[in-house]
Amino acid sequence: MEARSRPWQFSLGALMAVITAAAVACSLFISMPNVYATPALIFISVGLPAVLTTVAVYGRGYKRTFCLGALFPAGTMLVCTGFMTFVHVVSAYQNNVRSVMEFIDKVGPYYRPFVGFAWGACLIIGLLCMIVRRLAEGRAEG
Repeated sequence: MEARSRPWQFSLGALMAVITAAAVACSLFISMPNVYATPALIFISVGLPAVLTTVAVYGRGYKRTFCLGALFPAGTMLVCTGFMTFVHVVSAYQNNVRSVMEFIDKVGPYYRPFVGFAWGACLIIGLLCMIVRRLAEGRAEG
């Protein structure tokens, strides 16, 4: 008889990592002031496509499938974030550094929902790609 792995069994370390990530996300989206949260979200938004690409290149199986699917909304978020940041940095360079802080405080309430939607889209589209792969592999075997 063949031993079957349990698909929803996680280690304690993985559970702690997920809880920590959820706590940090809640802090960034809800309680942290715009002056600190917006630069942190910009930094994460720029780094997320790089992490997804690395896992897509070096990962195997469903991890690769998830990251390939999640890479598309993450790339869209990167383009929008880069454009927004570039436009304001150029205008701040012409004016002064204080205008950067005013911009961060002003754009924060609008940028947080955008990033939250993009991260949610990464998760949903990545999971959708995994489901499509599972269905496609099931049809290929049958």
